[in-house]
Amino acid sequence: MSASQVIECIYEEGVFKPLHEVKIKEGTKLKIKVEKVDLSEYRGMFGKASAEILQELEGDAYL
Repeated sequence: MSASQVIECIYEEGVFKPLHEVKIKEGTKLKIKVEKVDLSEYRGMFGKASAEILQELEGDAYL
């Protein structure tokens, strides 16, 4: 593993779960930087969506 890499995760039930397979040795200590995904810039790109739906999707994508 390189010194740093980006691993997209979802936070569920108190645990960060990677969205893709990761190659990290079991028991490795890591430092995690959390960035919230802002989906508002994609509004209208895939059709109509209300602000409420975007907020719900943004909450689902929150890291």
